[in-house]
Amino acid sequence: MMKLSVRMQLLLIVLITLAVYYPVIHSGIAPVDDLSLVDSLLNADILNLQKLFLPGSGYYYRPVAILSFHLDQFLWGLAPSFMHLENVLLHLLNSLLLYGAVVSLCRVSRLNSGIWPLIAALLFALHPVNTESVCWISGRTDLIAGSFIIGALWCILASFNQRSNALMATAIGLFFLACLTKETAIFFVGGAVLIVLALKRQEAVNLLSAFKSTLVPAVIWLCSAFAYLGWRAFALAHGDSGIQTALRAGGLIDGQAAYLDKIRIALKVTGFYLKKIFLPLPLNFGIIDVHDGYVLLGCLLVVIFIYLLWRFNLASALFLTSFCLGLQVLLVVFGQMTWTPIAERYLYLSTITFVPGCILLLGQKESLANSQWLQILVVSVLCVSGFAVQQRSLLWSDPVLLMEDTVEKSPDFVPAWNNLATLYSRKGETEKAQVILDKMSKKLGDRQYSAVDINRADLLVKEENFAEARTVLRERLNNAGKNYSKVADSLVKVNLMWLGKKPSEEMMFVLRRENVELLEELSARSSDPFLRYRLAKAYLTNQQLDEARESFRQVYETVPDGTFYKAPAGKLYRFLAESTSSAN
Repeated sequence: MMKLSVRMQLLLIVLITLAVYYPVIHSGIAPVDDLSLVDSLLNADILNLQKLFLPGSGYYYRPVAILSFHLDQFLWGLAPSFMHLENVLLHLLNSLLLYGAVVSLCRVSRLNSGIWPLIAALLFALHPVNTESVCWISGRTDLIAGSFIIGALWCILASFNQRSNALMATAIGLFFLACLTKETAIFFVGGAVLIVLALKRQEAVNLLSAFKSTLVPAVIWLCSAFAYLGWRAFALAHGDSGIQTALRAGGLIDGQAAYLDKIRIALKVTGFYLKKIFLPLPLNFGIIDVHDGYVLLGCLLVVIFIYLLWRFNLASALFLTSFCLGLQVLLVVFGQMTWTPIAERYLYLSTITFVPGCILLLGQKESLANSQWLQILVVSVLCVSGFAVQQRSLLWSDPVLLMEDTVEKSPDFVPAWNNLATLYSRKGETEKAQVILDKMSKKLGDRQYSAVDINRADLLVKEENFAEARTVLRERLNNAGKNYSKVADSLVKVNLMWLGKKPSEEMMFVLRRENVELLEELSARSSDPFLRYRLAKAYLTNQQLDEARESFRQVYETVPDGTFYKAPAGKLYRFLAESTSSAN
């Protein structure tokens, strides 16, 4: 293969990665998760590291990732272009880190590196399944966790090259940080042990002596995983709904039929991801189901898994690590832990070790390494992948185009249709939005989907039909279930907008009273002090002065200094307290 200097190789990685992902820098805020993420940050208290790392309860526990978003707010005010640029730069960093890791891999495998590290970095940078994690602001969890995982992999390989226990300790520390970024990084522990075993196997006389020398490192790595779980249990001591959901997903259902069905689903899903990692196109943001024919590929994956264990070596260990990192897909499917049961972004971490495994496998075959056909194949794959990634980046740069593409490929995916209606509504294309919502209402029938009703109410508000908007939300509120807070909050906002239009005195009384009741319920369901502040204002508007004074006092005394509503709460509390004293 051709020879390029290291500097030129690194420059190529930088230029090509930035070129294909450049369009996404101009994207706005995606309607899925990104919008709620930005809203939560804008309405959040000032950064409190103790609360960030010791929240007490929660579903996700990703303090390192959340810290990065707080830095976005501090540095550039959550400007979407900068947040997208940060994602692209993180992916570029990961590609460069993988270059270094493959250099160490070649060295420890006594393989002439040549441009293999460049090929590995570009295959990773341009793998189409990684576009979702890069283009989606909320996908940053994969990117940062990926940085730590690649760093850990590099340190493991370098520790054998340099005979350094310090590097192995660094790898464990990076693994712990990866878990604090995204909990599914914990599956890397199994791969790390396998990689260490494979490296020991290269040095040992036989497999038994390799097992013995791996025992201590394996125990240390397992202890680090349990240390993370212990820290998480301490940080979420008052309730860890994420782990509870994962445990339910991992449990076996009673009954042989259900047990066999789980095996079928597991084979189907893993078979689909096996296809995706080799043949990623077409790309789809909202995959909700896959064909049962993928069960056959799932069975093939089981055979491959057994073969890799039987012919165990360093390349096998890297592929098995990719499998370990992909185990999260089963938790997501069985536990229904996210809004999409199947997603391309779940393969981001798996590609980190899959690509080096392929490079090692090819590099060890001298006849292939110098083959002109292989060079043509690699260049062709990179060109096709680069074009696909750039086209996908262009699609992500327009949220409307992204949602239109999603509903075209997944016509039964209701959240995508609802998000498309929201986007049409914001663009002023209310007729298109209304057509979608009417279609969804008919399709859903009696099934609950609160977001559709919230969108319908928003359209009615734009037409200043407040009475009908309120009716839609009140009807949904009675059976909103877990979406009660969202529906109630929307109803409060509709009532406030109607109050701003000065309805009759009788209606104003009804709306104010209802807002007090709704905010009392919302405040009781949540520990968010901002809800207490909104309730205090509702009390004040409704002339419930004693309740308003007490609520303002609680807010003022509990929220941290610097919170944007602390000063107004204190001022109103003092005003009401002085008014009460004067009246007495």
